[in-house]
Amino acid sequence: MSELEEQYPGLKHTKTVKSILFDDNYPKLHGQKRAVLCGAITGITPRFLREMFPGLIEYDTKRDDGRFYHIIEDGVYMLLIFIGDKGIMFPTLRKQNEENLNFYGAARGEEFEIVIIEEK
Repeated sequence: MSELEEQYPGLKHTKTVKSILFDDNYPKLHGQKRAVLCGAITGITPRFLREMFPGLIEYDTKRDDGRFYHIIEDGVYMLLIFIGDKGIMFPTLRKQNEENLNFYGAARGEEFEIVIIEEK
């Protein structure tokens, strides 16, 4: 049993840990290596986030060097909420499409490895 499984009894046990990829070491990750997906909210637009949760897009997209990941203004996203292995929650936006709906929609409660793939 992993440490996260002990901390979160509802965590589904799987032999293969899923991965969530990030293109930079975002400050919101706090150096965490693994995280449990707590939930996903679908049909999210940048306008909705700015109106309902001022500052969330900036928090979510701020890179280590102070630049921001570009969010498409007319895009539709899934807002995923994770709890990392240091007990720190973090959000992440993913494009809402059939592949992501299937992948993340069925993964609530599962553990993910956080993979940083920094551009060279």
